[in-house]
Amino acid sequence: MHKKLLFVFLLCTSVFHLVSGQNPDFVNKTDSLLNYLYNNNRFCGSVLISKGNKILFNKTFSANAASDFNEKYRIASITKMFTAVIVYQLVEENKLSLNDKLNVYYPHIPNSEKITIKQMLGHQTGIPDLINDDDFSDIQTKTMTRTELIQLMINRKPAFKPGDKTQYSNSNYILLGYIIEDITKSNFSEVLQTKICSPLGLTQTYLESEDVLQNRNSGYHFNGSEWTISQTKTNSTVSAAAGAIISSPEDLKIFIQQLFNTNLISKAHLDTMCTLTSGTYGHGIFYTPFDKHVGYGHTGHIDEFRSAVTYFEEDSICLVFCFNGLNYPMNDIALGVFSYYFDAEYKFPEAKSISMKAEELKVYEGIYRIKLFHLIPVTKIKVSSEHGVLVSAELKNFEEEKEIAEPVGTDTFKNFQYRSTLTFLYKRNGQIKGCFFQQGKTKFYCKKLPEN
Repeated sequence: MHKKLLFVFLLCTSVFHLVSGQNPDFVNKTDSLLNYLYNNNRFCGSVLISKGNKILFNKTFSANAASDFNEKYRIASITKMFTAVIVYQLVEENKLSLNDKLNVYYPHIPNSEKITIKQMLGHQTGIPDLINDDDFSDIQTKTMTRTELIQLMINRKPAFKPGDKTQYSNSNYILLGYIIEDITKSNFSEVLQTKICSPLGLTQTYLESEDVLQNRNSGYHFNGSEWTISQTKTNSTVSAAAGAIISSPEDLKIFIQQLFNTNLISKAHLDTMCTLTSGTYGHGIFYTPFDKHVGYGHTGHIDEFRSAVTYFEEDSICLVFCFNGLNYPMNDIALGVFSYYFDAEYKFPEAKSISMKAEELKVYEGIYRIKLFHLIPVTKIKVSSEHGVLVSAELKNFEEEKEIAEPVGTDTFKNFQYRSTLTFLYKRNGQIKGCFFQQGKTKFYCKKLPEN
């Protein structure tokens, strides 16, 4: 049966609830799956599953045994759902129209006279995405003003004509946040608290700010042997209304439930929000189906944080992931959880690596040239070893982009998060001659170059 869910050895600090009357197999199987993945260093963070107001599963897997218990996470692009809700609230207050043009607020943005608020909500504007731009690293950690970010949008060529297609762009929601501030004469943080957090009693949800000491989890990166605190930190002034909210699993559960109970916006605007502009994206929300079950929600990714919230209205089921470290596809974890809940066929994953000594790994180190069809040189990659794993990336961007590949078999290494493998080949004299890099159906031969 085809199943599809759309959205990407340490101390276990836990809060675990089993609700009377629920299927114990679901809870036990889910707990077994998550503990298996956690004990094999595939993730750290929190998972919450609820049906209606009942918590079925709520557990936090800590990356650092010495850290304080904390369920506040950077939720990244789930922020867009909050921003979209505030836009619809302003529409219901007759302070804004979905058909208003962007040029009313920011006339210097290219094509602003053709871009509507509704198109911004649905990513149909063609405004280039600053956060996925090639030059993003130049601004990622800087404090950026509204004027500076808008100027960057003005300087970039539109990706397409407004309304021609759907293409995800964080810039749409950065601008929507500025428009919210212009209309309300308040900063986005205050509007968030007034219109959503206070009415719903969300005590762990707020906009991250440089001005306030942030009491939240750190992000972690798995280096091959342990989780280490990530040094990269995207500045909140850059992600803004597109991705700067801090929240908790329980707050996210309340938020999405109240959204679908029409306690935040009207049923008509909720329907608009869930009207798809592409196969998966609506106007501030993703379509997240599982088999015949209809779900909606959003995912988020910023630095080492990954998050997801999805709600199946007919079943009253809510799933929340808040990960502050991930070394496995988030979608695959969700697939397992929902397969157990809906009693669908599911094969327990194989997520273990094997142990190799440093001297054993040394033989794979070197510079490799990727060849397309074994003939056409494409680029060079560097392979080195550390912490019992291989690390690889393009030679020119090695330090910035290197990813780990864990040993899983004879001459075979796997990156579990991106489902890619390196399989090494030998010459007759026993020396490495090259390797195959494979990700899905894509397969490249990489020839090992002679050492200088």
